[in-house]
Amino acid sequence: RRAAQRGPVAVVVDDAHWADDATLDALEYATLDGERSPLWVLVAAHPRLLERRGAWGRRTRNAPRLTLTALPPVTTADLASHLLAPAEYPPAAILDTLARWSRGNPASLVELVRALKEAGVVRRRPGGGSYQVATAALDALPPSPSWQWLATRRIAGLPPELAACLRLGAVLGVAFGRGELEAVQTTIEQAGGAGSSA
Repeated sequence: RRAAQRGPVAVVVDDAHWADDATLDALEYATLDGERSPLWVLVAAHPRLLERRGAWGRRTRNAPRLTLTALPPVTTADLASHLLAPAEYPPAAILDTLARWSRGNPASLVELVRALKEAGVVRRRPGGGSYQVATAALDALPPSPSWQWLATRRIAGLPPELAACLRLGAVLGVAFGRGELEAVQTTIEQAGGAGSSA
């Protein structure tokens, strides 16, 4: 706010759903001057921010909210094609698969393509020169690698105790009984690893 008293200030915060309460409180407090301060704040966040702080931003004089929907499949496939650069002419089937895996979420698509590049799916054509998408390498991947990424992101946003419980459940498998769960928890506690480290 002090900087805005000297001249217009713009603040852009992306992924605000990962911000702690103190940061969110500070942002909200900074915008309470209304039109007296030339301060413009743009906050981009996953809807879970409003699940956690439903009234956040409502005290601000001018706080319109815009909800973005998923990209259409054609737009998602086009974005995937650009993200796969330097690969030239990626096959339509691969672009459609990436659009389906990402569910039209640009951030998810960026992470998926990054992971695919790290896995060596984008590589030089035999003989050097240009790049291609190695379809055989893509076909060798699990049916939907996006689930692992999405699960990791969602678990990271949970309270530590609940995240530890989910990780424990993932280790035990799809079906397990209460007795089995309690035995593992007791073993962890006896080993000194109780709480969020499970």
